[in-house]
Amino acid sequence: MINDARFEDHWGSYSVKVQVKFFGALGQEASNYTLNHGLTIELDEEADVEHLIGLLPLSNPKAVIVSVGGRVVKADHKLKEEDVVYLFQSLSGG
Repeated sequence: MINDARFEDHWGSYSVKVQVKFFGALGQEASNYTLNHGLTIELDEEADVEHLIGLLPLSNPKAVIVSVGGRVVKADHKLKEEDVVYLFQSLSGG
């Protein structure tokens, strides 16, 4: 579960608010996630995708594909105010 105290301890003050949308079974692990609105998270203005992923309740964060603004991004992508971050569970197999 994500709570404000955890974010405050990790980042200090808030300055960037992003919306997170999960696809597949990923959203089932976030207790306050809704399909319609996603999950809104406040982060420090220096936050990047790697920091965001580290705060989310994901069982296998390395198996997640991240998209921001319709583009697949890497872990060092800096997040901006009102970004919508889409998380997809990567698929593999044969």
